[in-house]
Amino acid sequence: MKLESKVEKSANYFKNGFNCSQAVLATFASDFGLSEEMALKVATQFGGGARKGEMRIKLRKIL
Repeated sequence: MKLESKVEKSANYFKNGFNCSQAVLATFASDFGLSEEMALKVATQFGGGARKGEMRIKLRKIL
């Protein structure tokens, strides 16, 4: 997928209510061997800022 298409795809995720980290990671998920669904789950915490210890606990619930 061309970079321009990835930019558009990320923008669409963001316009549909996902935070910026979710939009970008989901768009590039296949480049890292992730499904878009998993990328959206993993990137959720970064949208509100990750605080010490919270991320590890939330990831256990997601995964």
